[in-house]
Amino acid sequence: MWLRLSDPVTKRATRPWAAASSPCNAEVTRFKLLCGKPNRQSLQGSMNYPIMSTSSRGKVSPTVVGHRPSSAVKRPIRQHAKGWILACTAVAALLISSPAVMAQQDAVVRIERHFLIGSPRGPIRLLAFRFDFPGRDKVDIKGLGLAPARGAFQYFTLDDKLEFRETETRRTLLTVPLKDPVEAMGRYSVILPAPTDFSPAFRSGRWEHNTSFLVRLDEVLNKQFPSGYMVLQLAGANAVVTTYHLLDGVREPLYGRVAVLVEPPVDAAHNTTFQVRFTGQERRSHTDWQEVSSKEVQEAVNQDINFLVSELEDRGR
Repeated sequence: MWLRLSDPVTKRATRPWAAASSPCNAEVTRFKLLCGKPNRQSLQGSMNYPIMSTSSRGKVSPTVVGHRPSSAVKRPIRQHAKGWILACTAVAALLISSPAVMAQQDAVVRIERHFLIGSPRGPIRLLAFRFDFPGRDKVDIKGLGLAPARGAFQYFTLDDKLEFRETETRRTLLTVPLKDPVEAMGRYSVILPAPTDFSPAFRSGRWEHNTSFLVRLDEVLNKQFPSGYMVLQLAGANAVVTTYHLLDGVREPLYGRVAVLVEPPVDAAHNTTFQVRFTGQERRSHTDWQEVSSKEVQEAVNQDINFLVSELEDRGR
């Protein structure tokens, strides 16, 4: 079974993980593990994405929970065997639909999605999580930066754990190991440009609000680049790199796409600046992607970056 990422010609990338549920990490470490009730709707699957079950190694295989065998195939099953099958099905359904909730003292971190995705640089993790640290205004999320003490993010990462720290002393408040991800199998892969693919030139934007820039960044990037973005360290500072998205306003048989590298301010507070670097590519039908050379695609890239900077600044608020 293949999980479809995108159609590079006709539409922007789609995220199969947006429709799937993350398995519950069925282990208890020094955190308290709580599993919610299974979502009935998630057990029904969908037309595009069948329900996934995981083996002991985290591999994904399609299955249908609660599926009854065809009337054309009738085999005698003993009563105790039926009960065993139903019990295993119930456990599998719980693992599929229930996210992991890790708690320590008053802090709670809820892992909602955890996928292991292929990429040219090797496997990377797609992570979606919610968190709440009562009694605090901000926390430092390692690899991402300063964020409100309560919120949610979704991004790609190479890290094998989530670490929340104090904003001033950087003392660790809570560490969440990232284990047993759902592995996307088949030819599925995420294309993320390397930092060296971006020109040193950049566009500057200004953040003039009292709210968190990282929250706005996550909202805009996941909307404008539906295949997601990745957090990384660049010269010792936090940065994010997006996947490519197709450019509007480019007429067939010519196609264009762009990805961005955003360097958030160190302290995403009021009246600070951020930088946006970008890389564009173009192609014609039945050819490979190459550097931008046409005026049409170059103009589309400039318009796209101008719009992105404007959205990140959130001047319409």
